[in-house]
Amino acid sequence: MPTGDPKELICFKCGHVIPSVEFYTRVSVHSCREKIQQEEIEKTSTPCDGCNEKIERTIEGYAPVKLTEYGGQNFCKKCLSELVKNNSPDPSNENEKYIFNNQELKWVISKERLKCEVCGKPRWLNYENRWKPMCLACYKNDITRP
Repeated sequence: MPTGDPKELICFKCGHVIPSVEFYTRVSVHSCREKIQQEEIEKTSTPCDGCNEKIERTIEGYAPVKLTEYGGQNFCKKCLSELVKNNSPDPSNENEKYIFNNQELKWVISKERLKCEVCGKPRWLNYENRWKPMCLACYKNDITRP
């Protein structure tokens, strides 16, 4: 066991001084202050009605969870997107595929099924590419449009 001169150890939470501590390697001042900040924010924050979380980690440290009211209850972003997704039906059908956008909280079209103007073969296209009139086989075979 290492030896050395006794030192005073000061509690970062309450300020209590513990005199003549024989040995300790180190105290992380940053970790202690961060934990105290976390506990203070947790005491004053309102919990999410879905997951019961009160605080979230940010770049600056800890912060209260941002809550949004939905149906008379307060939900965090994650719980709110799941709730809205489960409460709104998927509008996908045999010609359109939708995905749920968690940022906008709505269903957004992802793919569309269109027929090739030359051969009539149906194919799935990303919504951004729906302007393409022909399928890949017709483009490769250099078939001109009728």
